[in-house]
Amino acid sequence: MLDITVEKNQKYLVFSDLVCTFFHTTQRDQQINDAKEKSNEGLAPHSSQISSTNNPSKIRIQLTYDNRKLFVMARHANNLPLINGNEPKPYCKCYLFPDESKLTKRKGKLANSRNPIFNDTFTYEMDLAEIQKRILHVGIWNNVLNVGNHVLGTVDIVLSDIDWSKENACDYTFTTRCFICTTYNGIHIFNVEPLTQKCYLDVGPTTYAEMLYRTNLIAYVPAEHATGLPSHVVNIYDNQRKAHVLELSFNSSVISIRMSRTRLLVILVDKIHIFSFPSKCRLLHTIHTRANPRGLCELSNNNGSLIVFPSNARPTGGLIQILVSIAKNVL
Repeated sequence: MLDITVEKNQKYLVFSDLVCTFFHTTQRDQQINDAKEKSNEGLAPHSSQISSTNNPSKIRIQLTYDNRKLFVMARHANNLPLINGNEPKPYCKCYLFPDESKLTKRKGKLANSRNPIFNDTFTYEMDLAEIQKRILHVGIWNNVLNVGNHVLGTVDIVLSDIDWSKENACDYTFTTRCFICTTYNGIHIFNVEPLTQKCYLDVGPTTYAEMLYRTNLIAYVPAEHATGLPSHVVNIYDNQRKAHVLELSFNSSVISIRMSRTRLLVILVDKIHIFSFPSKCRLLHTIHTRANPRGLCELSNNNGSLIVFPSNARPTGGLIQILVSIAKNVL
């Protein structure tokens, strides 16, 4: 029996200041059918010379809303990382999340400098009420022929925080990388460069935790106090509000969790529950798997439409099954 308990302030998950731009590794564009913009996993972390924390990479973005249209102007960027000692070839790309079908994708013109002047304008025709439910995701990508483009930096802007009565022009610092650790005492989140603890969540013994990219939403599995083993509960903690905003209860121990911008996966020993998330969190589908005591499962980063997990069927060529979403109401 699946029991879902939503606290009163769960409605604020999307309609208020959901995102703080300091969490998690920069995500790469995962669009499977776009070979030109396919991420090169090894290039960015090994070849890029990461900017000094005293002179971080920044982008100037100007936002205006007029006559039912949102104008996003990417003016210029500063101190982008060198690529193998060479100037990058950057361009801008932006989305309004959540966007499962990528209809809000916009792409700017190519530059040839680590301090590029873009002056790109991206236009979205949308009601202001809908705009304020969205997160503007802006990324600068490096154009690499025959290899695969990779991201140089990203920022997420919570549009509900913007004062639309005036023009808004700000310099946004690119998100730094970080990682999360669970301990008997709680959850620790560390910056990678410089290596320092970003924050500590005093939530008691925890067996597993996952961050929603660079946002302030953290899902974790509390440990049973008597045994230290995983409990039957998944808690969602909002580090901006310093409060728990959602609790999911199950009839067996939760082994692990996966999250994307539109989906939450809860992995049990023999099944995977798929929820819409963070907006209107509800159970969409349950996948029955073979015995999976390690909680093996991966979820694609774009819109959560690709899941890899141990197959329940008798294996013929391997133990891994790939489930690709065809019906959007499921994945």
